[in-house]
Amino acid sequence: MEEEEEGDRVVTPPEDKYLMNAKNRLGENRCQSYYWNPVPGFDKASTYRDLKKQLLDDIEHYVPSYFESKEDMNLANENSKLRKRVESRWNQPSFCGDSDGEADNGDFTRKLVQVLADYRLRQISSRPDVGDTGASSSLQDSAFTEICRQLRKLVEGENSSTSFACGGTIPIGNDAEHPNNSAPVNLFWKTTEDAQAQKLVLPLTDTQESNSGLLQRLVDECSPATFGRGDQDVLDPSYRMAGKLDTDNFASSFHPADFGILENVEQILLPSISTDLENNLQFRKITAHLYKLNVYSGPSGIFRKHVDTPRSQNQIGSLVVCLPCEFKGGRLLVRHDGQEVDFNWASTSTLTIQWAAFYSDCEHEIETVTEGHRITLTYNLHVAETVGLSLLPNPAIDPKSLPLYGYVKNIFESPAALKEGGVLGFFCSYAYPHTAKYAEQSLPRSLKGSDLVLYSVFKSLGIDAKVVPVLELGGAYAPNNPRLGISGKKREHHYVEIWMNNYDARKNLEEFRKLGYMKPYRWGQGQPERTGLELEYRDVGTVISDWDDIDRHWKSILLGRQVKGLAEEEEEAPDDTKEYDQYDEKTTGSRVGTRLHPYLTTDIGGGEDMSEEEILGTWPFYHLPGIIWLTEPKKEEMALTHLTYGNEASLASRYSCAAILAVIPPWNERKSQGGDTESVLEQTSPREAQAGLGRMGKRHALHFLERTPRAELVAASSPDDEELKWAKVHLEPFGVKLYKNYDDMLKHEGLEAVVVASATAVHAEQAIKAIEAEKHVLCEKPLSTNVEISQTVVDAAVKKPHLKVMCGFSRRFDASYRDAYQKMQSGIIGRPSVIRSQTCDKLDPTGFFVAYAQFSGGIFVDCSIHDIDLALWFFGDDAKVKSVSAVGITAVEPDLRKHNDRDNAVGLVEFHGGRIAYFYASRMMAAGQEDSTEIIGTKGKLSVNTQPATNLVNIYEPTGIRREIPQHYYDRFEWAFVTEANEFTAACLDNKEVPLKIEGAVKAVRIGCALQESLITGKKIFFDEAGNRVEKSNL
Repeated sequence: MEEEEEGDRVVTPPEDKYLMNAKNRLGENRCQSYYWNPVPGFDKASTYRDLKKQLLDDIEHYVPSYFESKEDMNLANENSKLRKRVESRWNQPSFCGDSDGEADNGDFTRKLVQVLADYRLRQISSRPDVGDTGASSSLQDSAFTEICRQLRKLVEGENSSTSFACGGTIPIGNDAEHPNNSAPVNLFWKTTEDAQAQKLVLPLTDTQESNSGLLQRLVDECSPATFGRGDQDVLDPSYRMAGKLDTDNFASSFHPADFGILENVEQILLPSISTDLENNLQFRKITAHLYKLNVYSGPSGIFRKHVDTPRSQNQIGSLVVCLPCEFKGGRLLVRHDGQEVDFNWASTSTLTIQWAAFYSDCEHEIETVTEGHRITLTYNLHVAETVGLSLLPNPAIDPKSLPLYGYVKNIFESPAALKEGGVLGFFCSYAYPHTAKYAEQSLPRSLKGSDLVLYSVFKSLGIDAKVVPVLELGGAYAPNNPRLGISGKKREHHYVEIWMNNYDARKNLEEFRKLGYMKPYRWGQGQPERTGLELEYRDVGTVISDWDDIDRHWKSILLGRQVKGLAEEEEEAPDDTKEYDQYDEKTTGSRVGTRLHPYLTTDIGGGEDMSEEEILGTWPFYHLPGIIWLTEPKKEEMALTHLTYGNEASLASRYSCAAILAVIPPWNERKSQGGDTESVLEQTSPREAQAGLGRMGKRHALHFLERTPRAELVAASSPDDEELKWAKVHLEPFGVKLYKNYDDMLKHEGLEAVVVASATAVHAEQAIKAIEAEKHVLCEKPLSTNVEISQTVVDAAVKKPHLKVMCGFSRRFDASYRDAYQKMQSGIIGRPSVIRSQTCDKLDPTGFFVAYAQFSGGIFVDCSIHDIDLALWFFGDDAKVKSVSAVGITAVEPDLRKHNDRDNAVGLVEFHGGRIAYFYASRMMAAGQEDSTEIIGTKGKLSVNTQPATNLVNIYEPTGIRREIPQHYYDRFEWAFVTEANEFTAACLDNKEVPLKIEGAVKAVRIGCALQESLITGKKIFFDEAGNRVEKSNL
């Protein structure tokens, strides 16, 4: 096929003429998008020589022996295999766009297809190595599955906390170039009717109406701020130190409606408290009612943990606007259902208005303002029954203020999560007119609730995300995924013709095999053998051509290529047509629209349904296997209606669901990602080590290895050979280096944090060594069985304030206990006065608890330490003990007396101020673990787990109805331990305070040791309000 010279004239071969004509046709009929940029050399000057060579080489490489003769390679021959194949590819529908929006869509689609194509190729080509148990892959899959389940729970669970708070910023400096900025804020106030109104302009500019003297006057004229407790207003400066002005005494030029704040709050918070009908018809709107002006001044302005008291029946939350005035400290922490959002406004307080909105049932606190004045306007948010139109989201919202932001960021900071990249899919939770003509303009702008949260979070993290339509096939939108509990279906459809066609194809396939045309092939049986029949295949969905990268081009084709009539080789067909009603076409991928197609009608179609080729020509889509769907399809819209022909003509419809797809780049790309948006990987995972691999040590190690996305377990130590033997199987294969000596482990290169879960006797020693080696520390309870030794850990931590040091009291991380605490803080039970709490282990007849008593510190220090910590939490960490007393027996283990211990004990702790805690500890429960708590207040009572149950299953038997209960402590508090690991890691990475202070661990040990002493001596022990022991109580 070389060029021939005819005199001085170069004669173009027929093959080149064909390619030139084809290119000209493409130029006339197709848009010049990314996918149609020619390869280098594809122009008039090169005469297409490079293209022909590359084309033939690639065909020979990817489809060996495709050409049986030289004539099959002749492009000039209309009947040659090469000519037919090239024309069939060029005549297929392909993505193109002629607007800026379409260009963006093309870039997103290229990334989407590239990631899924790479995944598909790995899936097809991967084979297990000889002798490989698959443990590593299984562990990684299990860990990522757990991550997906947690993310799904946050997004669509009944107790979803994805959208309990939101916030944003509004810069000062209103001008033509920045229309969304705010002008300086004017404050007017007077404290009496006769006084002259004062004016202050913020931010301060050292002018007559904007200076530090006027600011100080405002602060001085504020009255002390109270807070609600039940139906009372309480003034307690130790709990809240702030000034206030009521709305009768001040006015402001700022209003949240001027900056789209209320519309943003509606889109995020309102859907979570409205019905689907109300959301769709937009009957409900949010109004903001100005409530107070508050000033928190350094060095002591503070508002401790509390839950707001709703001021009316239709109040759903609060809006706090922080005005531009410099201060330090004063973080606003908002918590709900185990999640926390940190509004840290100090660094940008001088020239920025900042705001936060949250539900009324959220616990929140304002940390101490150390310098300056933190001036806020507080609004009560009410639901109003008003019909209105959707407004577009405003740039005032900050995705980092959304609770889901931190969780998603945590996931992708770990190389264990989608290391090779992947695509996450979320079907939208709310209904949108995504098949309307204006859908391309309204989405994603009109997203709301958890949909808006998801989209905003992904975009702010620099992750490509897009709202797309997904077309159903036989009622299914996505493949079934039992591991994540995803069916992929919205409703059942009955497309008999589709079933019949695929059923017939499968039956024919089996007949072909019986006749010897095809031989079954499985891995490990050598190369597949060709027989007399060549399989035909079809391309499902729009073909995405990418001639700039031929390798990527073939990978893209692989996504949509299927053997005709065979969706999945391993799927069994029914034995006869009687089983049609039980048979369902297995969905191997999702059919994602090339754009948000408007609803259409067509006269194309025949039989009961349109063929996929007919749909593709009308409603272009990409066939995309490999998307990880985390939610079920919910809100359908009619995508197209077509004619059907049976006994008479009729109409049939196909449906689509709107979904958000997020393209997660591979780890190496995430690691190097930059740009204006925050990178997913601004900080790497802390390198953590596990000290001790006993009963709890093993569990901690697996939590940090498998279930803490932001952590990287790099080392573990144990002096015990059996424990190290376990670690060689469960830790070492995943890159964890094992040490027999703890001190050697501390020298592990790059180590940043240590989890101490060794024998209780060495907790303090190992924690102190880690602190002195500049490592963060999470230590199992107790720090020590000795008060003085426990205090040495605190002393070491105080010297290193930049390190995070925490003692793990797991019940503070349990969802039920956290919920009870929030309800108590809201005032619904009045003043908590009595706590009754128990820790009761299942009977162990092996004598374990007798041996364990040698170093456990006794039943109160080992078991009741959790209940003691709960009492300090619910009564307040500053609660002061007045007296302790205890009694106990050895009902089943008399040998415990050798170690001054008992198997059943009751302790009573009296606190100054009129509060009592009652503790029961036991080692002889017959049914299983029984840990429960009651918090009794002046107006009601809260109880946690007073009827223990493993789950919600009731067993009905001839003897009655029963439930199974957790058998061991870990069975009950597994998720609390996982949460503890994740929150400790987050504190290390984000430089946040640890969830509980190390000083409280010493106080718990002090009370536990006093109870143990009273148990043995039979004496009641008294303390004064300073914490010193006294001989008797001062009556």
